Amino acid sequence: MHKMEYFALALIGLLLMLSLLRENYIQYRIEGIASDFCIPRARDIEGVYWGGNSFVEKSFAFRACNLEMLTGDTHCLFPKAVLSGVVSPKHAYRTQVWQEIPDNTPFKQWATDENSQLASFHDGAVVVSSNTIIRSYGWDVWQKATPLKPDEKVFLGNNDYLLVSCSNLPKRAQNKSYVCSRSVLMADYSLEYGFETDEKAPEKLSVEQMDEQVAKVLNSWKCPK
Repeated sequence: MHKMEYFALALIGLLLMLSLLRENYIQYRIEGIASDFCIPRARDIEGVYWGGNSFVEKSFAFRACNLEMLTGDTHCLFPKAVLSGVVSPKHAYRTQVWQEIPDNTPFKQWATDENSQLASFHDGAVVVSSNTIIRSYGWDVWQKATPLKPDEKVFLGNNDYLLVSCSNLPKRAQNKSYVCSRSVLMADYSLEYGFETDEKAPEKLSVEQMDEQVAKVLNSWKCPK
């Protein structure tokens, strides 16, 4: 076969592959990341306006596999507790450190209000702040920079940081009691996601392990160069 014919066949194959890619994936570009994301259409949350056009986006939202797990689908790569999330540029990340959070933000207002309640969990490693008067539906879990001593008054210090925010969840097939949201700065993007749990105050190690599992799936979605 002539070289030109080989070239033509290879070009046709490439075009077919790109066509299939466009049909099965949606491409997003996140500022500051060298590689675009090719999101499986089944995981893309449509109808969310992030600004820009259909290709160059500020952020993208994804659905995990929680509902599919409830129906017996075992092929999902996300942890089964994860619900959905948003990937944004690094500069969109909002600090979670107590002393860096502005005083007028809800997190700080809820925790410093006269009706707020602070309770320690996991041998003083985390503090849960709640306020049933102005926020009956949820609470925040703060990681202590230094664990509280057994007889120490519960407080939030400058270097403590918000681990997760949680709320009650109606009983579902997985019998989980709570749903939590997590905001974390990854290597080259900002990540926010929600997950179900039966722990009122999830521990740092389990949350960070979930971060890694979610990031592993997201990084696998980066488009081939």
